[in-house]
Amino acid sequence: MYTLNAVRIFTYNFNRALDFYKHQLGLPVENVNMEAQFAVFNTGETKLVLETISGDALDKSQFIGRFTGISLIVKDMRKTLRRLKRKHVKLHSAPEKLEDGVKLIHVYDPDQNILTLVSPH
Repeated sequence: MYTLNAVRIFTYNFNRALDFYKHQLGLPVENVNMEAQFAVFNTGETKLVLETISGDALDKSQFIGRFTGISLIVKDMRKTLRRLKRKHVKLHSAPEKLEDGVKLIHVYDPDQNILTLVSPH
């Protein structure tokens, strides 16, 4: 049986992206290696890994500036949305409420990667 260990998000500017995930989204940092430009965020059993794309990547643009497919659960969407607005986080689209009551919003990180924030209530 397989267990999902981590999902990776790539960046051009590690310091800017680290600041975004740590301070603007408020994700708890588990480990940072500034020299390797690599960070692990404690997002439960599956970790979120942030890393600078290596200089020898064939086409860096295929890794950065895209819809990630990553969804992070938030407890209170209203509170989260207020915090995101205060922190000037760019929204991809207006918040949505699905038929089953789930609320979601898509946000951009500094490299234009799109993340989904989901509130089950």
